Amino acid sequence: MAPGDLKLFCSKDQPRPMLLEPFTDGAYTYATDGVVCVRITAVDGYRANAGRVDINRIKWPSEKPSGMAQLQIPTHWPERLSEPCGNCDGTGKIALCKSCKGAGFRACGECGYERDCLDCKGRGYEKKSNDGSCPVCSGKGMIVRLLVLRIGVYWFNFDKIRSVLELPGLRVAKDHLMPGLYFTFDGGEGSMMPLRMDKEEKAAICMEIAFVESEGPK
Repeated sequence: MAPGDLKLFCSKDQPRPMLLEPFTDGAYTYATDGVVCVRITAVDGYRANAGRVDINRIKWPSEKPSGMAQLQIPTHWPERLSEPCGNCDGTGKIALCKSCKGAGFRACGECGYERDCLDCKGRGYEKKSNDGSCPVCSGKGMIVRLLVLRIGVYWFNFDKIRSVLELPGLRVAKDHLMPGLYFTFDGGEGSMMPLRMDKEEKAAICMEIAFVESEGPK
C-alpha cells in the first residue's frame, strides 16, 4: 500500500477529529475509522499519536494465524435501490417525543427505575412531523438498503469495508482468534469489527463471501 492510500481508511466523521488523518505510534503508522483499522511500517510525514487514540483497544495476534485465506470476491454487487425510510415513513421529519422530551426513557411510577418510553418506544422522537430531520435518512426521506457481507462467522457493512476488499494481496484469518476479523495485505495488516446482525438484518441485502484458499503464515 502506498502511504497516500491510508487516507481511504480514515474517518469522515468530523466529531472524531483524531481519526480524520493517519497517525504514527511506535513502529507503525495507522489509519482507522473506528470500524476498520490498518497499519503499515511507520513512514515519515504523519503526526505522532501522542495518546490521542488508544491503540491498545485494537487487539493484534501475537503471531500470524496459521490459516489465512483469499476471498472469492464478486465482480458485481447487487443493485441497491432507494426506498422510503421506515424510521420516518418517508417524510424525512421527526419531532421530540412529548412524553419523554426526547430522552427515550421515563421513570417508572411504581418502581422508580428508568425504562423505555412507551409512547416513542425508546426512540425519543415521533414520526411525521416538521420539527426536525430524521437521524436515519438525514432528512431525505429515502434510504439505500444496506448490503452486508458474511465472512467466516462475522457480518460486515459492505460500505464500511469495501476499501479492504480492494486491497492488493488480501488474505483473512479463517480462525476465530479475536473480536473482529484479522487480515493481511501487501505491505501491512488490519482488523475490522463486525455488525450486530440482530439489529441490521431486517433491512439488509445479505451475501456470503467464500474462502477460496488456505495457506500458512505470509
